[in-house]
Order: sequence, then C-alpha cells, then structure tokens
Amino acid sequence: MKGDRFGALRIWNSEGRPILDEVAFYVPERIQRGFIADVIGAKPGHLLECDRLQKGTRVLRDLGVPLTAVPLTAPPVQGSEGRCRLEVTVPESPGPFSSWFHFGLWGAASLVSGSTTVPIKNLDGRGSSLTLRGRWVHDRRLAEARYSFLTTVPVLIRNTARAAYEERALAASLNPVFTNTLRVQRSRFSWESAVPLTTTTDLVLGVGRLERWGSVGRAGIDSSVFMQPTLGLRLSARGAHSSKLTGEALFTYSAGIGDSTPAFSRTAVHAGIEVPIASRLNMQLDLFAQGVSKDAPPEELVMAGVGRGDENALHLRGHPLFKDGVAGYGPTGLRGVLFQSSVGYRMMKKGSVALWTEVFMDEARLWDRLDADAHGGWIVDGGAGLRISMPGGLSAGIRRGYGFTDHTDVWSVYLAERL
Repeated sequence: MKGDRFGALRIWNSEGRPILDEVAFYVPERIQRGFIADVIGAKPGHLLECDRLQKGTRVLRDLGVPLTAVPLTAPPVQGSEGRCRLEVTVPESPGPFSSWFHFGLWGAASLVSGSTTVPIKNLDGRGSSLTLRGRWVHDRRLAEARYSFLTTVPVLIRNTARAAYEERALAASLNPVFTNTLRVQRSRFSWESAVPLTTTTDLVLGVGRLERWGSVGRAGIDSSVFMQPTLGLRLSARGAHSSKLTGEALFTYSAGIGDSTPAFSRTAVHAGIEVPIASRLNMQLDLFAQGVSKDAPPEELVMAGVGRGDENALHLRGHPLFKDGVAGYGPTGLRGVLFQSSVGYRMMKKGSVALWTEVFMDEARLWDRLDADAHGGWIVDGGAGLRISMPGGLSAGIRRGYGFTDHTDVWSVYLAERL
C-alpha cells in the first residue's frame, strides 16, 4: 500500500557473529507514530523471535533485560554487555493523524484493499490497536464471498483483549447459513523452556449467535437461532531454525432458541507443525478433529470435503465442490478427523514476500455416519500448486487437486491467513 514501509532487523550473538539478518517486519503508515513495542534482550546464543502482536506489527520477545516503551522512531537499541546486540532500523514518522478519521476511512476501504491497523493508546501506556480486515475467497467449483470484521479493543489491564465479529454469506447453496460471532481472546501465558522454544498460550472465551435459514415453504422461511458460548485454548510456539508449532482446542455449546431447536455441543481440535528441512524447503503437517453431540441438527454435522469456510467442515483441498451443477456437501458424521501434509520449495524471495511451489496430500475419515450409502473409508486427495506468502501470515495461491477416492479434480484460487 502506498505510504507503508518496512523496518529491518539485525541480530548478533555475544561473539559478534550475525544470527539473523535483514528480517523485514511490516510497518503500516498509520501506526508509524505512537506505536510502542516491548524490546527485550536475549540470552547469549538465543535467537530473538518476531512474534505478531497484531496483523502488520511485531513484538520481539525473549527472557533477559527488558527495554520497554521503545517507539519506532528510536535509535538502534543495544543490550547489556555479554548479551546479544540488537539493532532495529525503522522509518521516520509521517506526522500526526486522527485515529477515528482513519477508522471511518478504512471501514469502507477495507472491503476493497484488505486491511489496516489504527493505534489507540491504553491508559496503562502499553498500546493497543484497532484493526479492520476484509477477506475474499473464490473457488472455481463453488463461488464464496466472505467478509470478516476483526477489531482489537483497548482495555485497562496489562493484557489486551481481542473481540472478533465475523459475518459469513454462502453462495450457490440451497441452505444459506449466516453466522454472527463475537469472540474475546486474552493472552495470559508466555514462557521460554530449557530448549530454544518460546511459547504463547491464549485463553479463548466467547459468545456468539448463529441464525440459519432453511428451505422456503408456503409458510415462509424456516429458520433457527442458536446462542453459542465458546471456551478453548490456543497454543503457539516457535523453536530454533524457524520451526513453528500451533495448537487449538475449542468447546462450543449451542443452546437453541425455540421449541424446534435442540441444544448440542461441538468439540474441535487442531494441531500443526511447520519445519524447515533445507535452506529453501519446508514441510507442514496439520491434524484437525471434530465431534458433535447426537442432538446436533443435520446441518451441523461434521462434513468432509466441503471447503467453503464452515467451522464444521474438514476441508480436503482436492475434493470437488460441485457435482453435476449442485454444491457438493460431501459425507457427514458425528465425528471426523483430517490429516493435511505439504512440502514447499521457495523459488524466490524479495523482502517479506516469497513465491513457493508445493505438493500436498489430505486424508479424512468420518465415524457415526448418517449417510450409509456414501464411501465409508478414508477419503484421500492430493495435488500441487503455487503459493505467495506475504507479511502478517497471509498467503495466496492457485492449485490443482485430485480426489483419489472419487477420481475427480479441482482447480482453486485461495486467500488464507495462518496464526
């Protein structure tokens, strides 16, 4: 975006040998003034990590001597003698601005351009931010338009809270689903283990409202409404050599509103690891597992092969989304598991943007099936594609997948974001 800049980071160990050089972190124009980061020195031989505080901003964390309240316009910061020397290069401030002006401006612009971050300073002086984010996803087999609104609100405690309001609309479906969710996430724990591993754990507390519109009959539209409190944990860890481990466990209880909407519960677990296996080669493994109670309505069952953004979908990247002109929902069941694996090769890199070619394979299986006529074993897909990784965990690409179970193929274009 015009006016946005990149800062650079260089890290040396206690012997003066470079550890990490020219790692760019994204500095949006509208947060270059007033942003406050926590810069903490590292122990000798330890690698400092750039952890994403919000989309577009980074915070450096490690155990050592704290150097707090360092603005972006500060000169290079050096740790005490015998510790790693840290140099931060940042652009100069573009001048004062009005947060609420940019909030209103980007409330409309985010629908087109994608995202922005506007700073709002907390009373405790640590700094918080207000984020708008737009997202658009398109697939050849099933057109999908989805807009996500994420806002981070300031609070009067040392940890900031996150509130996410999400709205989804599904196209080309006989039963559109509209979901409105408010989720509050508070980061509580961060520690460093004996090995070079920095871990952050988030406690997720949320409440949401889901409204489902069913078929249109003579009496009008058949709809149901659920209130959905959510409880869960998220884990993110980074180790040596840029390896990354993520995990998530969420429990949702949906209380139906009305006589015809019974209450049900859902449990979802995700674990993933990303490991570099060569200078330009990395491997990524993910495990997804879901389960719902027996009282769940048919639309809320675990589905395999959908890939339309639903929370109850196990997305196989090579599964067809359209069959004979009809949206393919795939088999359903009360419990399901999905394994995803991919190997990527970095073809080129410029700053924080890299072009990857990758191959992938997915395997999914459902239990307690309600559609007994469907395939009852493992569903296996595979394929290859090109991916562009961008700052803030964003990635976009094109891929071709093939379903080894039903012998069909899929071309898809996607935009995704990883923790």
